[in-house]
Amino acid sequence: FSIISYAQLESHKTKGEKLPPRALILTFDDGLSQCFSNVRPLLLKYELPCVFFVNTNFLDNRGLAADMKASLCIEKFLSADKETRQRISASIQGEFGLGTHAPKEWLTWIRSLAGNDSRKIDALCVLLDIDVKYVLESEKPYLSSEEVIQLSIEGFTIGAHSLGHERLWELSPIELKQNIVNS
Repeated sequence: FSIISYAQLESHKTKGEKLPPRALILTFDDGLSQCFSNVRPLLLKYELPCVFFVNTNFLDNRGLAADMKASLCIEKFLSADKETRQRISASIQGEFGLGTHAPKEWLTWIRSLAGNDSRKIDALCVLLDIDVKYVLESEKPYLSSEEVIQLSIEGFTIGAHSLGHERLWELSPIELKQNIVNS
């Protein structure tokens, strides 16, 4: 593959400039901190262009995406012993009214919350005693503003990825425009 920059792709689309055979553009989603600590050094070493798409609501660890919260809930469930899993299952059943005791079905339900119901995933974090604020402060899963600026200075493209991983197709035209402009 021939790895191309965003500028090359843009020139191809707007000016019809030819791309090399098997053109490939590297992109990384969500603005995770590993993009700076792990990916950036390799890109610099091999002089590879890249686009980093950043969710601005999570920049500087100001919030945690629902899919990350779901992962924390699943991790807590899977790492628990059998007795604790049964207590967790009973608590979930009582709080959310689910009619199953099968762990596989709980995991499917938790995964479904990531894209569908932020209130329920937040309530589940509380129920499972997951301190999202602590996770943000201690693990710092997202890029800082300074890191994004440094990536830009080093020649990488920074792209908007929405404010906070919203389901854009569910937004009204006004909400959609605000989300895109604000991000």
